[in-house]
Amino acid sequence: SGNCCCAGGRCETGDGGDCCQDAGISTSASAADCTPPPPPLSLSEQQDRDACAARMATTLASAASGPFAAHILAHKPTLVLRLMGAVNEKEVSVETMCVINAAIIFFLIAEGRGERAALLQQVCAEAGDADAGHAALSNFLKLLAFWSDVYHSHSCEKRFLEFSSGIPFDRWLCVVGLLKEDLQAAARADMASA
Repeated sequence: SGNCCCAGGRCETGDGGDCCQDAGISTSASAADCTPPPPPLSLSEQQDRDACAARMATTLASAASGPFAAHILAHKPTLVLRLMGAVNEKEVSVETMCVINAAIIFFLIAEGRGERAALLQQVCAEAGDADAGHAALSNFLKLLAFWSDVYHSHSCEKRFLEFSSGIPFDRWLCVVGLLKEDLQAAARADMASA
């Protein structure tokens, strides 16, 4: 019998590879210890689930046009800059990845709208000439390197990122690569103008 590893809310039977070990999950359980998949939904259960999904879509649409969303949109460059500087290189860990991911998600959305470069320009303008702003941008470049190391070496973390966000890892990777290039170019431009 193989080992059991819980990934994305479901158990997988396998060789006990890096997913289980990276997540700190014991790999000594047998395949029989895994919870079997749930039975198919009945028609009424499926209808209830569909109704719940419709209510959720209405709620999300309402939230997306509400005061919280309006605040985020109105203060996006400031919020992104704060997220970029919220964790410093010495404090970064797998547990603080959510802060890095929150900043990246703004750029993922902007990239999908063809606005990534404009958002970065707004964030750089928000940083202004202040040393703290430039430090946040420089710090974020280092955090992106850490991000890349974590997600390239921990397949379970990569799968969880995809599962929890609904965004394929290739899209995350692409935007992180573009951000690294953009931030490096911005740093070179700052050094040339200094």
